[in-house]
Amino acid sequence: MDANIVFSGILNSNGKIGDLLINPRKYLEFIAPDFLRKEILKHYPRLCKISGLTSEQVRESEFQVCKDITFISEEQIKHSTWLAAEKLVADIDPKDTHYVAYSKHFRCKI
Repeated sequence: MDANIVFSGILNSNGKIGDLLINPRKYLEFIAPDFLRKEILKHYPRLCKISGLTSEQVRESEFQVCKDITFISEEQIKHSTWLAAEKLVADIDPKDTHYVAYSKHFRCKI
Protein backbone atom coordinates (compact mmCIF):
# COMPACT_ATOMS: atom_id res chain seq x y z
CA MET A 1 0.00 0.00 0.00
CA ASP A 2 1.41 3.34 -1.08
CA ALA A 3 1.23 6.45 1.14
CA ASN A 4 -0.43 8.48 -1.60
CA ILE A 5 -3.27 5.97 -1.86
CA VAL A 6 -3.79 6.01 1.91
CA PHE A 7 -3.72 9.83 1.95
CA SER A 8 -6.27 9.88 -0.86
CA GLY A 9 -8.52 7.51 1.09
CA ILE A 10 -8.22 9.62 4.25
CA LEU A 11 -8.97 12.84 2.39
CA ASN A 12 -11.95 11.42 0.53
CA SER A 13 -13.32 8.35 2.27
CA ASN A 14 -16.46 8.53 0.10
CA GLY A 15 -14.50 8.34 -3.16
CA LYS A 16 -13.56 5.19 -5.07
CA ILE A 17 -10.21 4.75 -3.34
CA GLY A 18 -11.67 5.41 0.10
CA ASP A 19 -14.48 2.96 -0.55
CA LEU A 20 -12.05 0.29 -1.74
CA LEU A 21 -9.88 0.69 1.35
CA ILE A 22 -12.75 0.88 3.82
CA ASN A 23 -14.74 -1.93 2.19
CA PRO A 24 -12.11 -4.22 0.67
CA ARG A 25 -13.38 -6.97 -1.53
CA LYS A 26 -12.71 -10.48 -0.27
CA TYR A 27 -10.08 -11.08 -2.96
CA LEU A 28 -7.91 -8.10 -1.94
CA GLU A 29 -5.28 -8.10 0.77
CA PHE A 30 -3.47 -4.88 1.62
CA ILE A 31 0.02 -4.75 3.13
CA ALA A 32 2.18 -1.75 3.94
CA PRO A 33 5.48 -0.97 5.62
CA ASP A 34 5.30 0.06 9.28
CA PHE A 35 6.84 3.42 8.39
CA LEU A 36 3.61 4.39 6.61
CA ARG A 37 2.03 5.00 10.02
CA LYS A 38 4.74 7.55 10.80
CA GLU A 39 4.20 9.20 7.42
CA ILE A 40 0.50 9.61 8.15
CA LEU A 41 1.18 11.18 11.56
CA LYS A 42 3.82 13.46 10.07
CA HIS A 43 1.28 14.79 7.56
CA TYR A 44 -1.71 15.22 9.94
CA PRO A 45 -1.55 19.04 9.83
CA ARG A 46 -1.53 19.01 6.03
CA LEU A 47 -4.32 16.42 5.87
CA CYS A 48 -6.43 18.59 8.19
CA LYS A 49 -5.74 21.71 6.14
CA ILE A 50 -6.50 20.10 2.78
CA SER A 51 -9.60 18.24 3.96
CA GLY A 52 -11.01 20.88 6.30
CA LEU A 53 -11.40 18.12 8.91
CA THR A 54 -10.36 18.32 12.55
CA SER A 55 -7.46 16.24 13.79
CA GLU A 56 -9.97 13.87 15.43
CA GLN A 57 -11.89 13.49 12.15
CA VAL A 58 -8.65 12.77 10.28
CA ARG A 59 -7.77 10.20 12.95
CA GLU A 60 -11.17 8.50 12.50
CA SER A 61 -10.79 8.52 8.73
CA GLU A 62 -7.29 7.08 9.11
CA PHE A 63 -8.67 4.31 11.32
CA GLN A 64 -11.36 3.41 8.78
CA VAL A 65 -8.93 3.46 5.85
CA CYS A 66 -6.17 1.51 7.65
CA LYS A 67 -8.24 -1.08 9.55
CA ASP A 68 -7.80 -3.73 6.84
CA ILE A 69 -4.16 -2.98 6.02
CA THR A 70 -1.59 -5.35 7.48
CA PHE A 71 1.43 -3.30 8.56
CA ILE A 72 4.64 -5.29 8.35
CA SER A 73 7.99 -4.54 9.93
CA GLU A 74 10.84 -3.61 7.61
CA GLU A 75 13.06 -6.16 9.39
CA GLN A 76 11.11 -8.99 7.75
CA ILE A 77 12.54 -8.08 4.34
CA LYS A 78 15.90 -9.60 3.38
CA HIS A 79 18.86 -7.25 2.99
CA SER A 80 19.39 -8.43 -0.59
CA THR A 81 15.80 -7.47 -1.43
CA TRP A 82 16.37 -3.96 -0.04
CA LEU A 83 19.50 -3.61 -2.18
CA ALA A 84 17.68 -4.78 -5.32
CA ALA A 85 14.81 -2.36 -4.63
CA GLU A 86 17.22 0.55 -4.07
CA LYS A 87 18.89 -0.19 -7.39
CA LEU A 88 15.55 -0.31 -9.23
CA VAL A 89 14.33 3.07 -7.96
CA ALA A 90 17.66 4.93 -7.72
CA ASP A 91 17.07 6.99 -10.87
CA ILE A 92 13.30 7.32 -10.41
CA ASP A 93 12.31 7.99 -6.79
CA PRO A 94 14.41 6.61 -3.91
CA LYS A 95 11.46 7.23 -1.57
CA ASP A 96 9.73 4.28 -3.26
CA THR A 97 12.37 1.80 -2.09
CA HIS A 98 10.13 0.48 0.70
CA TYR A 99 7.24 -0.20 -1.63
CA VAL A 100 9.36 -1.93 -4.25
CA ALA A 101 11.13 -4.04 -1.59
CA TYR A 102 7.78 -5.15 -0.16
CA SER A 103 6.44 -5.88 -3.62
CA LYS A 104 9.46 -8.04 -4.44
CA HIS A 105 9.43 -9.82 -1.08
CA PHE A 106 5.71 -10.62 -1.09
CA ARG A 107 5.51 -11.09 -4.89
CA CYS A 108 2.63 -8.67 -5.19
CA LYS A 109 1.69 -5.70 -7.30
CA ILE A 110 2.09 -2.12 -6.21
